[in-house]
Amino acid sequence: MNAENVVKVYVYPDGMVYEEPPSWGSDDYEVREAPYCEECDELMEPHYAEPFASCSCKTMEWYR
Repeated sequence: MNAENVVKVYVYPDGMVYEEPPSWGSDDYEVREAPYCEECDELMEPHYAEPFASCSCKTMEWYR
């Protein structure tokens, strides 16, 4: 996984992940990095308060 495939995201306790914090959202979020899945090219979604991220195609999981 190279650095150009990693983006900064904002992860909320309800599991929602945004590339920018929404204006209507609370300030209870974690700033994380997430890669794109090499299989489906979708952004992997980090888990709140855990060092894992997973993809919707279920082919990859990432630990950081």
